[in-house]
Amino acid sequence: MKLPLRMAMRFFRLFDLLGVYAHHRLRVVSDDEFFNGEPPRGISEVGERLTTDELWKSLDIIDDYVRENPDNLSAADLDRVKKWSCAHTAIVYIARCKDGKLRFLADEYAVEVCGMSVDIASALPRIPVLARTTLLPFDDYVVYDQMLEQLPFEPDQKILDVFQKSLDEALAAGRIIRTGQEFCDVVPAIRKKKVEDELERFRQDIEMEERANGLLEGQHRGALAGLGEEEREEVIRRHMKELHPDDGDGPLSRKRHLIDSCLPGEPVFGLQEIEELYAKVTRQKIQASAEKLIEDFQSHGKAGADGLKRALAFRDELQSTNAFEQTAKNEVVRFQDPSHLQHIINNLVEPQIERMRILAEEGGYRTCPDDPLPSPDVVPVSVEGLCCLFHTEGTFHVVMPREVVPLARKLDWEQAFSHARYLRRVSAYFECVTELRGIVELEEALDEFVRNFDDGSHSKDEVYETLLDCMEDEQVGATLLQTDEGEYLLHYELLAMYQENREEDPYPDEYVMEGPLTDLLAGLLNIQSSKKSRPVTEEMVSYDSLFSWRQAQPPALALRTFLDEHVPDDEDDYFFADGVMEELLTEQMFGFVKGSVDAFFQTLEKRGFVPDESQVQPLLTLWQNMCNGLPIWPNNGWSPNEVASQRQSGRGLGSRPVFYNPDGSTKKVGRNDPCPCGSGKKYKRCCGR
Repeated sequence: MKLPLRMAMRFFRLFDLLGVYAHHRLRVVSDDEFFNGEPPRGISEVGERLTTDELWKSLDIIDDYVRENPDNLSAADLDRVKKWSCAHTAIVYIARCKDGKLRFLADEYAVEVCGMSVDIASALPRIPVLARTTLLPFDDYVVYDQMLEQLPFEPDQKILDVFQKSLDEALAAGRIIRTGQEFCDVVPAIRKKKVEDELERFRQDIEMEERANGLLEGQHRGALAGLGEEEREEVIRRHMKELHPDDGDGPLSRKRHLIDSCLPGEPVFGLQEIEELYAKVTRQKIQASAEKLIEDFQSHGKAGADGLKRALAFRDELQSTNAFEQTAKNEVVRFQDPSHLQHIINNLVEPQIERMRILAEEGGYRTCPDDPLPSPDVVPVSVEGLCCLFHTEGTFHVVMPREVVPLARKLDWEQAFSHARYLRRVSAYFECVTELRGIVELEEALDEFVRNFDDGSHSKDEVYETLLDCMEDEQVGATLLQTDEGEYLLHYELLAMYQENREEDPYPDEYVMEGPLTDLLAGLLNIQSSKKSRPVTEEMVSYDSLFSWRQAQPPALALRTFLDEHVPDDEDDYFFADGVMEELLTEQMFGFVKGSVDAFFQTLEKRGFVPDESQVQPLLTLWQNMCNGLPIWPNNGWSPNEVASQRQSGRGLGSRPVFYNPDGSTKKVGRNDPCPCGSGKKYKRCCGR
């Protein structure tokens, strides 16, 4: 069904005149953008649509146009335009009914709508369909404002069935609008009901939010609720001390570990004596281990016979060999080689290097009490060849062998510091890039490091060798997988899945291993191939790990804050939220591989958190914001929100980019707000067009 040609031409003329008036009032687009259409109308379709979108939100402009009558319209035409104050914008369901007529389901009414120059059915790719449009009265007809914008998703059949049922009910109840006048008569009631429905939803949202933020039976506000990050960490640290005053990383524990690592007796200062003492202590420890092994096997009867024989043979060999003494002699020679000493300090971390440097400057000997123990930053350390510890009568003795002191003073300490920082940078980057993407082609990662994280003084081969050294020292939580297709770094969680698929040990000891590129890995690489790799940033490597960086991002903090404020009574205030977040963040990085709504609530329930209906939606929103706002492996390190924004940057006609808040929620932007894209323009003149 379409308007008669004469009526259609009248509609276009009036619509364009009102559009020009609205353009001069609203200035949604520039004159050049508005008046750049093809003759005879000369008005841009896009410019007019953007303008009328705003016009339907400012209907008083229509009253102004009718009062001013700038185009000297007849009374009949003014009346036609005035009735457009009844414009109704809605999501409509368009379907053909049993009588063959095409109707729009708008709210609770079945509306018979006319096309302009063509029948509506011919302008749609398929029927039924859901679309956004604005309905207008026009004489004896109901028309639309030239724009049927299909929804940006494909509704499934269940959704269509619900709308079809509503359309059938409207027809059966006689809620049918056929003419413009009927439309004008009904619109006030539709608007009133819409306002009432919105107020009711608003009231329910407030009520649900109050219930969600309130505490259910079996929940309490945790001790960490409302604390800033630094204060929260300090409170947890104090709590750990209270729980384990003699354990963990407390002063007593550090003191015990330090004493256990000391050489026995009064301090000695000669390199020969120190190395012989090391050899003696090492032999005694291994002998004690052998005796314990023999004791264990003896308790197993016949089952331990073979093991007992091997243990006895090992003890006999240990007692007869002079390997330890020979090693001590060799070490005396090595530790008097400046190049060997330089190699040792080059592989220490910066705090250890600084302590060794100061010790050499002080003459190679210092003491410190064991009570109170010095802070962790200055606590003595033992570095074989450079420094050893003795403990007597409540005092630690820190000794650098007398033969080493003059050599140590001449070492290149700046080179050591520089190398330590370089090692830290290599390990931090490759640890980070592997957790960011899950699987990384080694060549690509090496190229990125050399390009973005090196000062130009190291070749790719040198970076590769340093990486292997870091992996051997377990400074990088990744495995290098060598396949026929190439070399790949695997995150340890992905390695576990890979190994389980091959029915192998999920966490092998090797840091370099050979194997096939299985369907699991090939599938993930294929998914990633359509997206450019997300680069590692300086901010990411500044954290202890990428996991710590992800924990500190607003989407994760928002969910953790909710959990801090709703702790189950049987859970510990200090560990509940962090424990849940650790599990959720581990699952989240897999993207669609492992994550699901069911898994999310199962994780909560496993931790004793069983939400009621008032908490389900807030929790689901927080979880979805986190999943959409943090990097995932299938997106090659990008978050789903970032991928969506990238796709929309090359958007087609009628689509607008979506912007997101730091917590992952959708950002609401006003027409006159600065555009979030950073252009400096107003949103309506930039991405909002």
